[in-house]
Amino acid sequence: KKEPWTMASLESSSSSACRVVAQTTLERLVEEFQFDASLAAAAVDAIGDKGDVESAIDWLFANGAEDRGGAVTFKECPHISGPLISDVSFRRRCVDCGADRQEVWVCLGCGETRCGRYEGKHALSHYEATGHHLAVGLADLSTWCYRCNAYVEDARIAPLVAKLRELKFAKPVKPRDDDEENDGEDDGEDASDGEDDGEDASDGEDDGE
Repeated sequence: KKEPWTMASLESSSSSACRVVAQTTLERLVEEFQFDASLAAAAVDAIGDKGDVESAIDWLFANGAEDRGGAVTFKECPHISGPLISDVSFRRRCVDCGADRQEVWVCLGCGETRCGRYEGKHALSHYEATGHHLAVGLADLSTWCYRCNAYVEDARIAPLVAKLRELKFAKPVKPRDDDEENDGEDDGEDASDGEDDGEDASDGEDDGE
């Protein structure tokens, strides 16, 4: 028996067909993709097309849902024909609104960072204005193609995603200060003192002989 998860869209919808579609999407999010039931319900309630599972997943990742290893579908993108940027930078601030967002996307056509469709929608507006259709989300480092309307993967994208992953998870190296260097020199002096003590001890042995 299916668990009767409730959500505003199911309770308020006057269309039984819409309720069935929403319920089916919700069950896929929970059972197939293993998302938390309450968050999945909120995602279905938030999206316009209740049958758009990819949009629901996008909303979940943008709102802090944990990826539990469900089978998110990636496809080979047939639209990678133009040049991609040669390098990327990890910035969470949208270049259009200046806000420091949780959901931001790095455009692979120009390298600029903009907020996602569930915040300021500036990444989507950028695609519509420029045709730059590939972007990497800094939340989970997935790549979205606006022309495919899907998450995509391609060998030509992989080096840029790898660089973003390195920048995201890199640990800063603490510079060594003068005190630490002096301590090291002192340790060296202590070690030499120990050697002298050892020599003194050997002298004592000679005296004993």
